[in-house]
Amino acid sequence: SLDVPLPHFVSTIHVRKFRTLETICENLFDNNQNVATLASCFKECHNLKFIPEKLFYKLENLRDISGAFIECITLKEIPENLFINNKKIDDVSSLFKNCLSLKSRPDMFQNVYGHDTMY
Repeated sequence: SLDVPLPHFVSTIHVRKFRTLETICENLFDNNQNVATLASCFKECHNLKFIPEKLFYKLENLRDISGAFIECITLKEIPENLFINNKKIDDVSSLFKNCLSLKSRPDMFQNVYGHDTMY
């Protein structure tokens, strides 16, 4: 479980950095508004079931979330407003690919690169 915000100086999140997570605190990225890439950062978090709705809210510069939740096989749902404040996102390819437990697949990012390979 990761239940405190990351330090303010973190600007890059490496692939599968959070692989063993079961839960994510909603304010994880509150000190890191300049993060632009979270590609594959939660990849293969096999025990992650839920994503906090405001997880990315303060990341106004977020651009690349390709594969961010790829193979999170127990992820059950995607919050409706998860990306409501992320207007600069330009790559969503494989974002939720192989998330086998999803109850629904919201049609988000219709005009963004990778939309057709998001699931």
